[in-house]
Amino acid sequence: MAIAPLIPHLSVLTAFLLIGSFLLVAAIIAQFGVNTRTKLLDDISP
Repeated sequence: MAIAPLIPHLSVLTAFLLIGSFLLVAAIIAQFGVNTRTKLLDDISP
């Protein structure tokens, strides 16, 4: 919500680089995060 109003004021390249950097961070978190695929929700949730 804080970054969305800034995107129209950025150049096209800068906006795509900003969005791409967020996607890269999300991919890294998904790759190296905690594996929860075969675990029950009761085991994951505190």
